[in-house]
Amino acid sequence: MKIVFIPTIVEAYGILHKLVPAQKEELKQTQQILYPFTDDPTLLTPVYLTGVGKTNTAITCTKVFLSTPVSSAVLLGVAGAYRQSPLTQGDVVAVAQEYFVDEASLFDNTLSLTSEIGFPICPNNTVDLEVSPLIRPYFSENYELIHSNTVSLLSSNDYLAELYSKKTTTQIENMEGASFALTAKKCGVVPIQIRAISNYCGDRNKQDWQLVKALDALANTATEVLQTIITTNNCS
Repeated sequence: MKIVFIPTIVEAYGILHKLVPAQKEELKQTQQILYPFTDDPTLLTPVYLTGVGKTNTAITCTKVFLSTPVSSAVLLGVAGAYRQSPLTQGDVVAVAQEYFVDEASLFDNTLSLTSEIGFPICPNNTVDLEVSPLIRPYFSENYELIHSNTVSLLSSNDYLAELYSKKTTTQIENMEGASFALTAKKCGVVPIQIRAISNYCGDRNKQDWQLVKALDALANTATEVLQTIITTNNCS
């Protein structure tokens, strides 16, 4: 079985364009729903809300993976782009690698991941995700192998954004990806993550949020990608 996770109900409403009011209420109340990503009405995909952040995501994913036979899972959501990257609002990317970047020590302006000081969250505080050749055509060749930081301490100033991005040479930042990927790997599930850029990281007053643009772009790309994943038996 293939399933989908979305962090928040705001993101879900923006991505799942076919929801009618009754389904929106169901999703709000139960935090899950069956959704038709394809034109085949028999191929309904379970969608779950993880909640915001690493902890909520790990709990939700663990509960689902232990109760449902899942082969692969897709996480859909928005992310912030570091200004050093070429990404801008509305770009949709597949994430190939996630870092637990703020599981770390900061001393004399040097950020050391816990893996570097003997307390790894996982090897190198890094988790790899699947970017199947079958779904790469849906992304620009310049953006198909994005690396991302998962944070609890958001980079709402330029100092922290630069510190994070330089440490891992990543392009984007989110709040759930590494926990999702690590939980999936530990449960034998293939993790796939697709993000749309909604804002820039750094100075809170200059982030230039364009959430609707990001969610519209993500909805279109995610539907195409999920049609491929769901209808192709050998697609991870």
